[in-house]
Amino acid sequence: MTKTILFEKGARVVTIVRVSTRKQAIQGDSKIQFKKFKSLIEKCEAKTVKTFFFAESGRKKERKQFNKIIDYCLDKKNRIAYLLIYDISRLTRRGWDDYYKLKTLLEKAGVKIRDVFGKIQDTQNVFKDLGFEYEFTRESSTERQEMAEANEAKFESKKSLQRMIRAEIEYVNLGFWSRRAPYGFKNVKLDTEHGERTVLELYEPEAMHIKKMYSMKIQGYDDKKIVKELNSRGLRTKVFKKRERENPKKIIGYGGNKKLSVKQMQRMIKNTAYCGVICEKWTHYNPIKAMFKGLITINEFNVANRGKIVIKKENGELKLLKNQKPRLRLSNNPLYPFKCLKCHICGKPLLGSASRSKSGKHIPRYHCSRNHKYWSVNKKELESNIYNFIHSLSFTDDYFKLFKKIVLNVWHQKQKEAVDESLTYGQRVNELRAEKKLLIDKIKSIDSKIVINELSKEIERVNAELNTAEDRRNVKESREHDIDILLTYTKYFVEHLDELLISKDNPVQQTALFEFLFEEMPSYKKVANGTPNLSLVFKLNQQPALSKSQIVNQVSLEWNPLINYLVKLYNTLKRFVEIPNVKPVYLEIKA
Repeated sequence: MTKTILFEKGARVVTIVRVSTRKQAIQGDSKIQFKKFKSLIEKCEAKTVKTFFFAESGRKKERKQFNKIIDYCLDKKNRIAYLLIYDISRLTRRGWDDYYKLKTLLEKAGVKIRDVFGKIQDTQNVFKDLGFEYEFTRESSTERQEMAEANEAKFESKKSLQRMIRAEIEYVNLGFWSRRAPYGFKNVKLDTEHGERTVLELYEPEAMHIKKMYSMKIQGYDDKKIVKELNSRGLRTKVFKKRERENPKKIIGYGGNKKLSVKQMQRMIKNTAYCGVICEKWTHYNPIKAMFKGLITINEFNVANRGKIVIKKENGELKLLKNQKPRLRLSNNPLYPFKCLKCHICGKPLLGSASRSKSGKHIPRYHCSRNHKYWSVNKKELESNIYNFIHSLSFTDDYFKLFKKIVLNVWHQKQKEAVDESLTYGQRVNELRAEKKLLIDKIKSIDSKIVINELSKEIERVNAELNTAEDRRNVKESREHDIDILLTYTKYFVEHLDELLISKDNPVQQTALFEFLFEEMPSYKKVANGTPNLSLVFKLNQQPALSKSQIVNQVSLEWNPLINYLVKLYNTLKRFVEIPNVKPVYLEIKA
């Protein structure tokens, strides 16, 4: 039965409201404590000097916030008579020894502890009638009860943590999530055979940045360039709430929302959660297949991390390896940058390797033997012929001025045709909309089901024509690009062939740009003989005898492939190269 707690009238009281976590504070676990304190103090006509509200574990040995409260109570100038708590577990969860020390310390300063259930009574000297006092003569009538409750609070906390953490560890090893969601994900609850469990779900506004980050890393971009690109796209770190330490319910500001740094990006690249794998302390840092999908594949994760972290599947189990020496047999091996050239026998891309010769030396060669007799060429010989071929593709200013002038003339002519055609389709869209409205109005005024069915079929036909006309109109409008920008990028490309196409530092860039040199990727023998099929820009340059009218006809005939070529070249160069003195293009160009 609850005892009535009495304070002297007008006594100065400090109350403590403690919760273990901020989550408990936000969820309102402290309301019951507040309500009880107010009722008791009003009943006894005492005075609440101060209420301390804080979120801190009672199990900790060092408790900064709690120690400040004790110091406040011990300070003589505050004249505190009572410290009111809800129960002993709110004061400490470290057992009887810790509780007894606190109680003794406060009583020596004249501060008595009280709880709302009346279980805590003052310590008395049982030898008072004899006029003596020793340490062993001081006891409380409720000491055994207090001891039992203090120890129970300790063991209850211990058992509760054991149950909770055990369950969390087991669920993490089953592939569920138990922590804050990484950037690009959000935590969601799902009903599973194991009850309601937490998994990660893609959060598109953030996920698109993570996908771009891995894509650029796989393509061989420098970390600083990746960070610069992501920040320019609007990546900002997660926003979080800052709460008052003494009152976790009170929000005092917000953090995060900052640009990405290189160190942050390097940590994110290593996060296995992005490939749908959990690897953390609770899995003993062994990779576990998650119960949710990643943003990238495991293979993409491995390529992006370049051997620093590798996830492999062996005998049906995932293994995580660190600091693995990257294998050189890659599609973008920098030792063999021209594997994009085709075999003259089977037409497939060349292979590159350094087999051991009779002398015992490893000699690098490009080769192929797919369903045909083995063929190979010395690496130095092949690359020397390619370098010579690229150096031979020199452009004069006069040629490019003429090319630009002709392309601009044809462009304006085609643009006028496109605008006219767009207007035609626009007019047709308006006519079809008017026809559709007329048919709908007719249906409203007719009762015959047969006539209504016929008119409905007509409306369906008009809708189909309307959709087609709108699509054609939109396509025509989307083709209105800034041709000056496209030609500026093309000029940069043809003037810097040597540095762009002979780039061993970035084989991905080299392969991507090499395709713009040819109408189709040639075999090595055609390059060595100087007879590959060049793209239109280079083909016209190789035919100086052509007259201006012949070049105009050639550009006009191959206009659509040419504009697609220029747009694709622009988009590819924009990925790899920062070209100076070019005005920015804010509209994304599409072929």
